[in-house]
Amino acid sequence: MTSARQDAAEETEVPVPGSRFRNYVVESLVHATEISAVYSVRSEGEEPESALEVVTSSSFSARAAESYLSAHRWLQKARGPSFPLCREANTTALGAPFSVTTALAGVRLDELRAARGGHLPLGETLAVVDQLIELLQEALHDGVAIGLLDEENIRVLPDGVVQLRGWGHRLLCYEDGSRTGRRPSGAPEITCKIDPAERLGEPALVWEVGALTACLLTGHARGVAPAAGDGAAALAAVDVLPIL
Repeated sequence: MTSARQDAAEETEVPVPGSRFRNYVVESLVHATEISAVYSVRSEGEEPESALEVVTSSSFSARAAESYLSAHRWLQKARGPSFPLCREANTTALGAPFSVTTALAGVRLDELRAARGGHLPLGETLAVVDQLIELLQEALHDGVAIGLLDEENIRVLPDGVVQLRGWGHRLLCYEDGSRTGRRPSGAPEITCKIDPAERLGEPALVWEVGALTACLLTGHARGVAPAAGDGAAALAAVDVLPIL
């Protein structure tokens, strides 16, 4: 058994494979961004594999930290397969927010699109977007902070169920966007708003869903110019689209 001082010391360290974080053994680093790092961890008991996310951004406000933690506490109640179940949401000894959720499952949306030849058929795209809109409506109804609606945060399970990841990242990305380039996108009349609540709310989400839909249908990532003469793909070169 370790002392409280040892436990606190471990929590101040960036987790590495083979180390221990609270009651979890860190098995591997899954992926990392400028905002956070996600690890595959396993409980010291017999629980299945879980995903540990630690916010690693060099600067975040108390408001952003609370937004992240509130979103994951909301996920501690079972809400169906479209929502990861959160087992723990707290802060490290240095005050960095972290969460432990069910393990990453399924395939990332960008990986699925690549496997389909670069773009999704209309029927498959609509199935993904319909589910995404439903889960967004549930979260918005409860005032829960959502992550960026990009392909890396959306996973499709083997049975076709869409699961959203990156919960609580929205304000973190907004605050750190000048350095990371991952601020939520939106129409000019949205992005010019001074209040983050207005820039990150429902109108911005509508634009993001539209831009994501165009990306899935055309195969062109947002902001990437299509080849000359490719009229259909020209839609995807626009970062925000009023198509919903």
